Amino acid sequence: MMGRLANDQDKFFYDFHLEDHVPSDHLLRRIDAVLDLSWLGAELSPFYSLMGRPSVDPELMIRMLIDGLGPGGGKTVPDPSLIRPLVKAHSLRDKIVRGGGQTLAKLAEREGINASYFTRLIRLTFLAPDITRAILEGRQPPDLTAAKLLRDTRLPLDWEEQRTALGFV
Repeated sequence: MMGRLANDQDKFFYDFHLEDHVPSDHLLRRIDAVLDLSWLGAELSPFYSLMGRPSVDPELMIRMLIDGLGPGGGKTVPDPSLIRPLVKAHSLRDKIVRGGGQTLAKLAEREGINASYFTRLIRLTFLAPDITRAILEGRQPPDLTAAKLLRDTRLPLDWEEQRTALGFV
């Protein structure tokens, strides 16, 4: 199947509904009123993989690029100190998957980090996708630091609870 899905386009991941999270006065709502991107999918469809539509809808990608402007109209700047633990976490998760049944303690030892830090990093791979995206795009709450992100050894798995704990709501 190529191009946009026929239905359920308004839902993003599982329980995330974009309409519930974009404020009514947000720049994207004003842009959306004058910018029609409905032609984009048809224009790019010859470049889609033979396996189906792109993993990120082209129209959504353009909207995400436009959203590079922060709430005050200034450019957002990703914080490398927040991005590094996310990248390390996903790298460690991949090593767990390919680890051939090794214990987490053994994998932590091979990485030269203690088991407690290892498990706190792994928890970051379970962050709500919108939280991860916000961090990668530099749109995290101003008081979110790497120390705060890693401090909580029991970061909730529930995405709404994560948003609350990390200051996204």
